[in-house]
Amino acid sequence: MQREFIVLGTRILTQHLSVFKPFKHVVVHHMPHQYSEDMSKCSTDYPLGLLFKDENKTSDLVDTLRHIQKECSNAKQGPHAAYNAYKEFVRKDTAALFLAAAMEHWGLEDVTGLGPNLSETSAARISKSIGILKELLENTDTELENPSWDRFGGEGVSATAHTQHVCTRPTQRRL
Repeated sequence: MQREFIVLGTRILTQHLSVFKPFKHVVVHHMPHQYSEDMSKCSTDYPLGLLFKDENKTSDLVDTLRHIQKECSNAKQGPHAAYNAYKEFVRKDTAALFLAAAMEHWGLEDVTGLGPNLSETSAARISKSIGILKELLENTDTELENPSWDRFGGEGVSATAHTQHVCTRPTQRRL
């Protein structure tokens, strides 16, 4: 990490301070890494062939990308079939829709919902709080007129009436 900061620091010093500008030609303009030596050598193997294109021009870049997409194959369909990401996405999405419809038809749950999640745990805690509140209110001498039970997901449980107000707050969630 210190090596990278040295490279960045020397770039900044030689660019912005006039005292160091004579040393600008000596400064390293790339981050050296473990593959720097291998990358500095010319390649002799060209698996996709040579393409004499200018990558700064949009039309040449599009041609290069099309050539790479044509040469890189999908292993399932054989070496000469071009991989189409959109087609693969549509296949997977359609299969997921059919599976979801079948699971809903037969009343099956999604496999991701097999374990309890945070909302189920919170709902269980809230329903337990409601049960405790009902017991407390049943054991008290004061009767409530028109009690209403409100449930706010994660905010708390409250029992309100015209004559009395009882509120409990669940413990703070820890993630």
